[in-house]
Amino acid sequence: MIARNSSFALRGEPADAAEIGRRLGAGFLLEGSVRRVGERVRITAQLIDAATGARLWAERYDRTLEDVFAVQDEVAATIAATLAGRVQAVGIEQARRKPTADLAAYDCVLRGMEHLAGYGEEANARARAMFERAVGLDPGYALAKAFLALTIYVEEFIGRGRAEGPGLERALALANEAVALDGEDSRCHRVLAQVLLALRRFGPADHHSERARALNPNDAHAAADRAYVLLYLGRPGEAVALMHQAARLNPLHPLWYWTMLARALHFSGEHEEAIGAYERYPTPGAPTFAYLAACHARLDRAGEARHFVAKVLAARPDFSSSAWVAALPFRREEDRGRLLEELRAAGLPA
Repeated sequence: MIARNSSFALRGEPADAAEIGRRLGAGFLLEGSVRRVGERVRITAQLIDAATGARLWAERYDRTLEDVFAVQDEVAATIAATLAGRVQAVGIEQARRKPTADLAAYDCVLRGMEHLAGYGEEANARARAMFERAVGLDPGYALAKAFLALTIYVEEFIGRGRAEGPGLERALALANEAVALDGEDSRCHRVLAQVLLALRRFGPADHHSERARALNPNDAHAAADRAYVLLYLGRPGEAVALMHQAARLNPLHPLWYWTMLARALHFSGEHEEAIGAYERYPTPGAPTFAYLAACHARLDRAGEARHFVAKVLAARPDFSSSAWVAALPFRREEDRGRLLEELRAAGLPA
């Protein structure tokens, strides 16, 4: 990011994006305007690729002037969060055009991040291969190690329900190495927090998820990952607030935000609202169906609960409520017991 005094020096000069980018040494340009009309302010912003002059993103914000400083903070946070995603997307597109043999460690990380966004077992495996390659090319690349740890965590804990074993121990080692290499990158702390939570190391998981938020308050994913940790620590109300904040920071958020919001609402006892959020996820599997069955059972909707029980058993005939709930990283046994009671009330096998 270029210092603002350098960019202000070019204000008003007749130069195109490519020339400004060359003079500032910047790959992207953010330009905009602020206009006041009565008691309202209109802020416009657009992101430009300095190399091509192409407009990558544009947005307009209309706000009241009741609290101009709050308006300033809100818009700045939203722009920062949105631009980070757009710049990353451009980097992924550029990496995709390069022949596989020419990929550097950074390009491998970008391609891995693209695969991660695809979800599913195959997508995660492709992402893991890219991150393994990045670490091989640059063993000191903190983010590559963090994301490699994340893919292993997804494979072992999310995919196979394992809360221990050599896979998670390797993920923990990689995530710890990533934080040691770059303790100022919030993403490294985010991944470490998730692995620690899976291993039931609740205090350190709490610390690192909070550290990620402190390092980058405008990172929507840091807020969402913090919410994930909090809902299992027994603080689902805080998790709901953070998920709403994450969605405001990243209006184009990935679909998994709905699942996190739904769980936070569910564990907060807001079952009706949780159902609406669960149903926003377009490709639900057995876990989502189980949560929906539990919510409907809590609301005394036996017919709807049976409907989702059937979906759970069709997707996973050997489903066991006790085994599934035992694998979830609840800190408080009363939270685990409450969910188990709901699943059994819905009619799912013990």
